[in-house]
Amino acid sequence: MASSSYATLSALGAPVTLEEYTRLFNGPLADVLTFLSEHLVGRQAAASTRTTLFLAQEAQAKSQLKQPATTRSDAEKAVARLAAAKTSSVVYATQLTELQEKTQATSERLATLQRQLDAKRKTLLLLKVLEAKHTLNMQRIEGLTTKINKLRHTPLQALAVPTPLLQTNPGLALPRISHTRDCLADLHRLMLPLPARNPPLDPRERLRRAVARILNTDFSHPDTKRVAESCLAFAQRYAEAIRHRQKEKGTPDARLLDTKSQSNQERVVKLQSLVDRCAALRLLCDQNLAEISDNATASLPELRLSLQKTSQAAQGHVDFLRALVLATQAKAKPTKAEESESFASLVKSICRMSESATTRAVLEEVERVHTADNTSSIRARMRLLHPPPASVDLAAHLKTTKAAHARGVELLARKAAKAEAGQARADEVERVIADWRKVMGVKSESRIGQ
Repeated sequence: MASSSYATLSALGAPVTLEEYTRLFNGPLADVLTFLSEHLVGRQAAASTRTTLFLAQEAQAKSQLKQPATTRSDAEKAVARLAAAKTSSVVYATQLTELQEKTQATSERLATLQRQLDAKRKTLLLLKVLEAKHTLNMQRIEGLTTKINKLRHTPLQALAVPTPLLQTNPGLALPRISHTRDCLADLHRLMLPLPARNPPLDPRERLRRAVARILNTDFSHPDTKRVAESCLAFAQRYAEAIRHRQKEKGTPDARLLDTKSQSNQERVVKLQSLVDRCAALRLLCDQNLAEISDNATASLPELRLSLQKTSQAAQGHVDFLRALVLATQAKAKPTKAEESESFASLVKSICRMSESATTRAVLEEVERVHTADNTSSIRARMRLLHPPPASVDLAAHLKTTKAAHARGVELLARKAAKAEAGQARADEVERVIADWRKVMGVKSESRIGQ
């Protein structure tokens, strides 16, 4: 194969040796060299072919017979180009349609996959939240189990609270740790006897001081002494009379004294038990506060982490519900343009006006109908009934009617403005489509003319 093609090319004057040609005759280049060896004819063959064609053209020009034309006219060329352009446009339109269908199918598949991915992400988020809650609950259960086992194996003697001794030192200042300790300190202060800070004064001297303070005189004034002695003498006489009366009545019953003494002893025992119980409760409260602080310190990071995860899960739920609500509203609720168009059409049909009527004409017609209805109703009332005196109800009714009329006119104006805006947008879209069609027509004509 290589030798035959080399012989052909050598006959045509190829400046290459057989060894170099064999090295080049490999792969795709071998096909190229084979094609050249088969289709190249050389200079002599080309010159003889040109001579033959030239002689044939001269003979055809000298002949009187009509020979078939070897060239095409401009019209035939234009028709051929037009047919080729139409065929190309059909092929391109078919390819474009296929690409659009494939693109739409790919978009739908992408949207489906995106929805599935969102659902799987939300499911994964819910599973993670449930797993975190389960882990936290298991940790809490393990902690409670450990504490219960610890309390179960702790002897009762370790849990017993010793009864503290009563504090007899009045100068002891308890720290203000809690209200319980303050209450216990107050109880101790009330139960313990108060020491005598100052020696008691003589009753006579105290009486004289009180009389001097009442009379606003000096302690050694004669009037003070006289009044104090008279009060003292009266008190002595009254005491003697009471003592004499008690002697006449006799001594009190010993059983009554024993009963009162026993009652006092029982009260003392009860108060002492209350004090002991308060002290025990104070110690228990201190222990419980310590355990609560330890538990709070230990469980605070876990609770914070749980709250963060719960908030993230709640945010995910809220986003999911918001997406569902928005999708439902988008499916159920019509657009503003449709509402405006339907409302404008309804008002025009009620007023018996054409669809091409403007907003201002619709407003004027509604105002005219409303004024005519009010005038006719007022005239009918005047014909049927005597004019009643002005009242608050009539004024309120007129005020309400005017307000309703104003709201109706405002609503109609707003709806009409929306309808005009929608119509303007529709006209703009139609104009853009017409321009696009013109541009596409110019482009197709330019392509056909090429």
